Amino acid sequence: MAPAVLTSLSANRDNPLLRATETFLKPGQTTGPVHDWIKEAVAEGEAFMQADPAWDTVDRNMDYIMGRQRALQITELRPAYVSHAVLNETKRTRKRHISALTDLKPVYAYRTPNPNFQKQSLLLNQLTVVHWINTFADLALADAADYAFVAGSGDIVCEYDPYYGPMGDIVMSARDPRDTIPIRPSRDGSVQNWFGMIIREAHSLNVLKQMYPNHPALLQQSASPWGGGVFTKWKRALNRIMGSGSTSTLSGLTKVHSGPATLTGNEVILYRCYVNDASVNTTAHNVLMGPAGVSWSYMVPPGGRLYPRKRLIIATEAGILWDGPNTYWHGMFPCARLQLDHVPWSFFGVPIVDSNLPIQDAINDLLNTMLDDIRQKKRPPLAGNARVSEPKLKQFDPLKPNARIRTEEQVGTGLQVVEIPDLPPYTLELWQALRTAFHEATGDSTLDALQQAAANQSFDPEQIEAFMNALSPEMKLEGRRVEVGLRELAEMQKANIFQFYDQKKRMAVLGDAGMTLADFDYDPGNLIPAMAPTDSGYHPELDSNRDQKDRAQFFLQLFTFYVTPNSLLALNAKSEQLKYVQLARAGLCDRWTLWEKLEIPNGGSPPLMLLPSDEQGTPPDPALMEAVAAGLVPNMSIDPNTGQLLTLRVPTTITERLQAEMQLFGGGMTVGPAGSSASSGNPTQGGGGGMGGAREGAGRKATAQKSPSIERQPIPGGGERIKMSESRR
Repeated sequence: MAPAVLTSLSANRDNPLLRATETFLKPGQTTGPVHDWIKEAVAEGEAFMQADPAWDTVDRNMDYIMGRQRALQITELRPAYVSHAVLNETKRTRKRHISALTDLKPVYAYRTPNPNFQKQSLLLNQLTVVHWINTFADLALADAADYAFVAGSGDIVCEYDPYYGPMGDIVMSARDPRDTIPIRPSRDGSVQNWFGMIIREAHSLNVLKQMYPNHPALLQQSASPWGGGVFTKWKRALNRIMGSGSTSTLSGLTKVHSGPATLTGNEVILYRCYVNDASVNTTAHNVLMGPAGVSWSYMVPPGGRLYPRKRLIIATEAGILWDGPNTYWHGMFPCARLQLDHVPWSFFGVPIVDSNLPIQDAINDLLNTMLDDIRQKKRPPLAGNARVSEPKLKQFDPLKPNARIRTEEQVGTGLQVVEIPDLPPYTLELWQALRTAFHEATGDSTLDALQQAAANQSFDPEQIEAFMNALSPEMKLEGRRVEVGLRELAEMQKANIFQFYDQKKRMAVLGDAGMTLADFDYDPGNLIPAMAPTDSGYHPELDSNRDQKDRAQFFLQLFTFYVTPNSLLALNAKSEQLKYVQLARAGLCDRWTLWEKLEIPNGGSPPLMLLPSDEQGTPPDPALMEAVAAGLVPNMSIDPNTGQLLTLRVPTTITERLQAEMQLFGGGMTVGPAGSSASSGNPTQGGGGGMGGAREGAGRKATAQKSPSIERQPIPGGGERIKMSESRR
């Protein structure tokens, strides 16, 4: 627990919410000003969110995705016996959008300008890729995009779960944005610039008892709940749709749904409150923040900030379970917000599905009109030609199949078929035009064009770029919005890997390649270096006498997340692959990198080579150089020409792999320029060596008239073959 004598550095001391952060719980106290402050913050934050126009439309938009649309309503004008068909174009658009935006082929990396830490940078990139695959992070991103599609925003919480898998792992989970309660939020779309946030979630009572065994009295539902409840969970459609006095499970569709799912008797709402608390240590001695021995505890000197990485308060509506420092090194709110259509005047953003619902209703209405017309033609209503009383007329509905009416004359002419006028001839054309307009408004036209190009094997990168730039500026902008959310997740991921991936975890994921030189320094087992002044490349901030958490704060800043703009979407993957094909054929890229880009499995790795050592310092360590020169260090030597320290290792960069390719094959995968013949074995004939196995001088001239594209050509006797062409067609 934190000490009781603290002072806030905030200038706005008149804010009652901020004043509450100056008062800490005494040992054993679970209610008081802090608990009251959280309750007020929940009410204030939820009132702020409810003022946004998107709040009242979220549940309706979810209903449309699930197929519960206006066409299903049973009213006096549209009784049960008429057509109530739904052509769910909204769901189709949502699936195509989410698939395109979250089927990522990332062209990103963590980079560091310091050559001494390239090994950590490489491990960071490899661990990120493996984590993305093993934890199904792409599906969590898809779920967040689903929320953004219907609510304007979707949130992803990135946290470490010690019980995930056999050894624990970093887990990403999507949340309804209405369960991320803001405290003095900003308007720039990033939650990291808020003063604080409250993550509201429902947990099983049994799970909470195991997590907080010392507070059983606080693990119960409150008689006066805070706010509107929890939205991030499976919704009970029957209870939510049916209102009081409803006669049909669909009658509730006429209402605006803004209520959350109902909690079961075995669930408790948990509030995790993160705040930027500027309190300082006013005592004359150091203060330990957090339990001793955990990775996120630290000492605060007199006058230092107690919560440099934010303050965490965990509470239920009955009391506070925990009050202390944030448990993550990155010092961020462990939540990233994804907005596909951000506008500065809306807190949630614009739900993509919202503006297209009138067109969806028109499509359904016209479809049901055509179906009713077909039913009337097949089973027409009948009527007598005599005068009928007014009550009889009110009971007669010509749309009802087999409709009948009794005439009131004693002598009648019998029943006659009621002629129903035909629909206008342009009805079907109008219906198809509405569907086209719907998909053009949502940007589906680009996806249709790309799908057709894929079916025809016409993977021309110039054509794909034209599709991306001309047909769908919407998808391009949405892809950039995805990159914004991923950048924040990448910063959390970077810090979490350094904090929670010890040597055992890295070895389980990457094998022997998961080891790093930092495992053999003064603080073994983690990726954070602990250096001595005599080490090459020594940094005072990484001195072994400094606390690990302090060294981590400096070390994390050395790695930056870089992503090529508009490169994340798989729509660009083919263009990216063909670019590497061109580089390989020009001798500017090695075959192992090409195999990785083409996603060809079992390509192997380059052979071990004597390459510049990762331990090379500036200047080199004299003791190490003397030991290598004396032959005392295995697998290491000194270049006689440059005096550079060399070590036997696997090439990692394209330049190093090209050197390995030259040693193995005597040349790269080059093909000569336009006008010269391709050669496979002799680099002097045809402009370069090949991959081996072909006769010398074999191959055709490379035209290099345009970017390479895949073409299909018929084979004599039937069948087709696929080739790559550079000639203009």
